[in-house]
Amino acid sequence: MMAAMAVAAFFCIFIGCASGLLYQLLPYKAEALAYAPYTPYHICETLLILLFTAVGFFLLLRKAQPEPLNQP
Repeated sequence: MMAAMAVAAFFCIFIGCASGLLYQLLPYKAEALAYAPYTPYHICETLLILLFTAVGFFLLLRKAQPEPLNQP
């Protein structure tokens, strides 16, 4: 299991660093440099999604508490 996770982590980092190789495998021409993931808009969008997820998590945290079992 650890070896499989290490291989998967390696491929995730490798594809992230060398995305041009992945774009070459696509059947249609794609510009690898046309997509810019680190623009201010994308960063703000991602941070807002994480923020609202955290707010929802903490608001519903009380509902996730286990109820005591009623034992006869």
